[in-house]
Formats: sequence, structure tokens, C-alpha cells
Amino acid sequence: MNLSEPGKGGEPGKLHLIVFSRAPVAGATKTRLTPPLSPEAARDIHVACLNDVLGTVREWRGTRHRVHPHLFITPPASQPAFRAAGVRWPEDFALHNQRGDTLGERMAQAMTKVMGPGDAVLLIGSDLPLLTPDHLDEAARALKEADTVFALTPDGGYWLVGTRKEPAPLFAVGGWGGDSVLERSLAAAKKAGHSVSHGPELQDLDTLADIHAVLAHPAQSSIGPTPQSPASNIPEPREALPLLLRLKEQGMLG
Repeated sequence: MNLSEPGKGGEPGKLHLIVFSRAPVAGATKTRLTPPLSPEAARDIHVACLNDVLGTVREWRGTRHRVHPHLFITPPASQPAFRAAGVRWPEDFALHNQRGDTLGERMAQAMTKVMGPGDAVLLIGSDLPLLTPDHLDEAARALKEADTVFALTPDGGYWLVGTRKEPAPLFAVGGWGGDSVLERSLAAAKKAGHSVSHGPELQDLDTLADIHAVLAHPAQSSIGPTPQSPASNIPEPREALPLLLRLKEQGMLG
């Protein structure tokens, strides 16, 4: 899938897909879920969501050989924490450390780092239990029609950002809290002269209300397994949705 203008020598540009994740450490991740959940349960949700996202990206990549996947982690050099928590480590992803003081700085640095002349890049988080290859397909198609794409979440933010132009101006939006992040991001893109398209809306998972929204979504009962590795024909079962259902059955979600 060639999304961008030709690079040097007329070669088509690459499409990069970045996954952002912090280390899944109890008490330091998904803290908006605690209480009612324990820090350990919140960590397990993080791990399950990340495993599902990595598997979905791998599945999407399997039919699109020009996609180059990357995992950007924080804190730097925290691979042991990921492995210890049960993350199925993605050996087929390029591994990088996140750099920067704010989320915007870290996203801008990551996108700038992987992009070459004529390249395009998509960036997503790790808390997307309803993500499917179709969502990524739709976002990639949207990026073909514009310089930059944002895919929205119901709370006024976005779960995906992608661009074919200089990424840094997209993240000059001030703070990252509140329900106006998308509005400020769109204004920043317009100020930078980027044309903008929108990808599909998707529920992310930060709060207890988000968990209930995920479990109430019609798609949650139809999402299938994800591939274990590029060389494996045996799919891994989804982790996040079964875990959330177990927590609900145990009365842990309020």
C-alpha cells in the first residue's frame, strides 16, 4: 500500500505504524481504573490490551508487506517490565524508547524518527480492545486523501494520528487534558497548512465508564483471535475482552 509521494530516486515511500506504550507496572499504569480495580488488575488490563493491539497490527501487516511496525516504550529500557508482566514481546517490531517531556513531544519525536523522505506514519496507543485490521485499513485510506488523519474517540480525543508531512506542528496544542484535545489538534494542523481527514471512531480504555462502553459495544462479541507471530499459523486468543468479562462477572467493575 503506497500512501505517499515518491521518495528519493522515485522509490515509493514507506508506511510506518507506531504503537505507544508505557511499561505495565502495577500502580503506575491505568491508574484511573484504581479503585475500584486493584493496581494488579489494572496492569493486567494494560497487558491484555497491548497484546491484542500488537496482534492486530501483525495481522494487518500480514497482508500489507510495505507496513513497518514500531513499538515505542517508556520508561526507556523497560523491556524487562514488559516481559515480566506477560507481554508477548514483538520481535518483529522495531523497538525504540520514547523521548520528550510531554506526550506531544514524545509523539512528535517518534514520528519524526521513523519517517524518511516520502514516508507516511500512523501512531496508536495500546488501550484499544476493539481494534481490528479494518480500523487500520480505514485510517490508512483516509491518509491517502489528506496530509494528516485523526481517528476519533467518543470522549473528544483521538486514538490514531497519522501524517505524510512534518509531524511536530500537530502537537503544539498546549495541555493534553480535557475534552478539547481534538479541537486544538485540528487547529494546529490547519495552522501548519495540513489538509485533514478523519478515520473511524473507536472506543479506547482509560476509565471504568470506558470498560462498560467496550463491553456494551456490539462488536465485542464478534472480534476474533490475533496471530501469535509472523511464522505461526496458530492464532492467539484475544485477551482483553475475556478479561474484562471475567472482571464484570466477579463484580469488580462496580
